[in-house]
Amino acid sequence: METVGDDARQHYIEHVEQCLDVLEKWSTLTGAPSLRRSARLPIKAHRRSDGDKGDPRIRFLRHTTLDAGEILFHVEYGRVGRYPKALARKVVDDAQIEGLATGHAYRCLLMLPERGKTGLLAVEDVSSTTPARIIPNWLSRASDWRVKKVERLAKPRSVRLMAKQVKDLPRLREMIRSANDASLRLTKKTLSGSGKRKKTKVKLEYKLDTKADRDDVMTWAERFAAAGDAHMKGSGVAELTEIVDGSLKTVGFTDAVVVIKVGDSTKKVSASKLDDLFVYPVSADRPDDDVWVDEVMSVVSGIQTWLQVDVLSAQSEEEAPAD
Repeated sequence: METVGDDARQHYIEHVEQCLDVLEKWSTLTGAPSLRRSARLPIKAHRRSDGDKGDPRIRFLRHTTLDAGEILFHVEYGRVGRYPKALARKVVDDAQIEGLATGHAYRCLLMLPERGKTGLLAVEDVSSTTPARIIPNWLSRASDWRVKKVERLAKPRSVRLMAKQVKDLPRLREMIRSANDASLRLTKKTLSGSGKRKKTKVKLEYKLDTKADRDDVMTWAERFAAAGDAHMKGSGVAELTEIVDGSLKTVGFTDAVVVIKVGDSTKKVSASKLDDLFVYPVSADRPDDDVWVDEVMSVVSGIQTWLQVDVLSAQSEEEAPAD
């Protein structure tokens, strides 16, 4: 963190601030930025593109440095051309939005340690939509751009932000252990006659109503998150079939999910969708920035030991009274 960027003497927080300055000047950006040089589009192409239906569209708005190692930034984000109209209460007030991106404003909080290699990035989620997956790529793309465009005695260095979604396994364990209702759903799907759609041929629901079964499922989930004895690969169907009854392997199940019901919420856990669980509810109504940041900090203070990162110590040191 402390030896990156310009002349390899910047802290990464300073470098991110400069990258955000660049991104805010670019205004609306359409499409996901590739970091591979062979597939990379010029920035002007992202700025001028109308995009295809479903393409991400983002606009970096503003950023603020909070305490040491913390930077809060705001973006607008949506997808291109999902709806032809925005419907108002009166027909005459409908807005034609075909080809435009419908979206929300989102907040992002980057928290970095004074030294080390790992920080945390919290990204707001609105109704299961979030720009979390393309934010790191745009910061990396802006960093690459500065290398070519910024003229100064100390040549800037490009810094690649590599983001991996948090696997909060203590929370996953608690969800499985305390769920009102938990079950294993095994299905066998085959292609239809046209070869375009899958049809469910066999479906099996198995209730996880014993501690032993739930412990087996927790072990399965931990291994797919690379936190157990071994990092399993594949779809995990065979392992989940074994929990139900090993003799069922001859059925040839193609899909398997763990269905967890906690209160009014239902989550489906599969080998490819562990990350869907790690969203932390803040409020049904959108809170102010200060409230949102406090909620993020509360979550981080509870999981940073498990994650083996420390992004709050610098702030704590600043707040501590002098002797």
